[in-house]
Amino acid sequence: MEKKRCKGKLVIILLLIVNLCATAVFGTMLLTRKQTAYESDGFLVYVGLTDKDAYTQVLSTEEAKDKLENILSRHLGGYTIIDATGGWLDETNTMKRELTLMCVMNGTDIDTVHKVCDDIFVELNVNTVLIEQKPIHMEYYSRK
Repeated sequence: MEKKRCKGKLVIILLLIVNLCATAVFGTMLLTRKQTAYESDGFLVYVGLTDKDAYTQVLSTEEAKDKLENILSRHLGGYTIIDATGGWLDETNTMKRELTLMCVMNGTDIDTVHKVCDDIFVELNVNTVLIEQKPIHMEYYSRK
């Protein structure tokens, strides 16, 4: 009878250990999953390529994109650049069209975006950029 009680206790202890291990493994998997999805601010920065002094595009689009990539990679862990065409009214109320580079920056903060823009002003010689900021839900999804 004593042996049966010891075996019964041993089985219960083993089941508890297995349960704890399973909980730890699945809990870690769930925690890891939760760490890849979060709320953040998303930023879209519109950079028109009109030079502020020449009042026309001086840098080629590729030169501007190279400079922009260098700036973004200095400040951010990731970004996307999209080519676009934009228009704006100048001080004489004339519609000006220009090539625009749109920079998508997610998972950062407004101070970092301002530092990026300060570098853009100097290196691309532009006067103004448009910053769009929105709350977003981000999820890094991968196939395992």
